[in-house]
Amino acid sequence: MADSVSPSTLALPVDDALLARLHGEACITCGTIEAPLTAAGHIYTGDQNGGRYGWPVVACPVHLGVPVPLTHPDSVRPPLTPSQDFRVGVARHDLERARQVDLSGVAPAELLLLVSALTGTVEDLLRLVGDLAEVTE
Repeated sequence: MADSVSPSTLALPVDDALLARLHGEACITCGTIEAPLTAAGHIYTGDQNGGRYGWPVVACPVHLGVPVPLTHPDSVRPPLTPSQDFRVGVARHDLERARQVDLSGVAPAELLLLVSALTGTVEDLLRLVGDLAEVTE
């Protein structure tokens, strides 16, 4: 999702296509207007005086949960360490695996394993976000 502990801001002005995305009329990542579009957090824009404005944005099913590739040119953060990058890769793999499961035919034991894997992934990502928040403070 687009929200983060310390959200970056987009430089204004923006073009009409980005404005449609900021108004929640199109997927924030790819710009599609095809339904279904789902709430995907917030993006922040800023002005030259340091003002910040939050925009509730939406995402298509393909990009729901995918980090938004929009950042302010001045917002520079260090790259992920190999360990952090690996943890993100594991999370993406677990999420993709969960999305591909047909829940109508899943045995309870398999569903329990899937939920356990996703729970562990979420807990690990929360620790990672906490680590990253400490770096940016």
